[in-house]
Order: sequence, then structure tokens, then C-alpha cells
Amino acid sequence: MNTEEYLIATVGDLNIGVFCKDVRNVFNNDIKVTRLFYQSDIYLGITEIHGQIMDVIDLRKRLQMNSAEGDQKQSKNVITFQTSVDKFIALMVDEIIGLKSILTENIHHEHSSQTEELNIHLLFPTVAVLTGGEIIHLLDVTYLDKTEHIPDEFGDLEFF
Repeated sequence: MNTEEYLIATVGDLNIGVFCKDVRNVFNNDIKVTRLFYQSDIYLGITEIHGQIMDVIDLRKRLQMNSAEGDQKQSKNVITFQTSVDKFIALMVDEIIGLKSILTENIHHEHSSQTEELNIHLLFPTVAVLTGGEIIHLLDVTYLDKTEHIPDEFGDLEFF
């Protein structure tokens, strides 16, 4: 049976999975974020990690959830990605659960009203439905910093 390894995290009530080969680093509470006032509100600012300066995206804000900034248990759980040759992005999540092997046969294309309503179907085009009905939304990092809505008239996008 084919399995893929995913890093599992939570954002609000969503369990998300990130393909391990896409993850560059994982940090907990040990990064400094500097706010830039010209950035979109989905960004917390920028940080420097291992010599790379990168934008820090608050996934709660990206998903139109209330920000964790006001939460008493706010922590800086950050997953970093290299999205192109010279672009790095840090993604803040609520909690990092750990690694999970997911059978490829349990991964399905997402068609739910929740992802359409929040315009997150590009970020989470697939879900893993595990034994017992647990759903993990699988992140596509290529759309991480895209915030514009893509109208339905463009049809399905081709992935290369």
C-alpha cells in the first residue's frame, strides 16, 4: 500500500496536513516577527530564519477566522516552506500535532461547502478521510500567499 507522510497541525477546528517534502523547518515559540504596515492583513510580518527573510502568514486570517493574536494561549507554531527558488514563506498555525502516514487511497478531491464558502479550495484541494471519519485538509503550498478569489467561470485549474 502506498502511503505519504504528512505533518499534521490545527488551525481553529480544522486539522491540516502538509506534505513532509514541502516542509523546510518547524518552529515553536522561538522566532521574532517584525510587523510591516504595508502588508495585507493575512501577514503577521516578516522573520529571519537561518539567514532567509520570509513573510509570516497567519493561517487563521488567511482562512477568514478570528486571529489567534487575541487568544490567551497564543504561541508561535511556525512551519516554513520554500515556494520558489528565492521565496520562502512561514505559516503560523495553532498547534503542531506531529507526523502521520496517510494511505494514498484515503486522499480525495475536496468538494465541500465549507472550503467554497471560505475560498480555501485552492489551499486545500484534497482531504484525507481516515478510519473513523476524521478529516484532514491537505495543504497545497503553491497557493499559500494567493488571496484573490478565482471565479468559477475559469473552470478547473491544471496542476503541473
